[in-house]
Amino acid sequence: MSSVRLKIPAKAEYVFFSRLVLTGLSRATVIDEETLSDLKVAVTEACARSVRSAPDEGADVGVRYELDGDVLTVEVESAGSEFSPELLELEPHPLDEDGMGIALVRALVDDLELGAAPDGRGSRLAFSKKLSRRSD
Repeated sequence: MSSVRLKIPAKAEYVFFSRLVLTGLSRATVIDEETLSDLKVAVTEACARSVRSAPDEGADVGVRYELDGDVLTVEVESAGSEFSPELLELEPHPLDEDGMGIALVRALVDDLELGAAPDGRGSRLAFSKKLSRRSD
């Protein structure tokens, strides 16, 4: 199992770093382009939501990538407002920014969890995706 952690300021201009880590992982694990694109959209939506809900300029967003065999798990935590688990149950999702973003992430990944950060202060979004390997 391999793990990478990224901590970025809760500012929109830093969200692209979360995508760069995925690009690096794709070179180490040989992920097909479609799966990589799906993961980039999912991590961008998760980080963008965390940035939007950040309580102040000095807040950070933490992203953890864990590769276990052919499953990649990504966990995004921030001090922003907690995700409502009800977002997973609503059909159709509300048409606000958070609802649309969560619906998009849910459509692109295999498993999605929303809730409070482990320390109880802030939010946590975690998703996992079974990786499709590209054929070289």
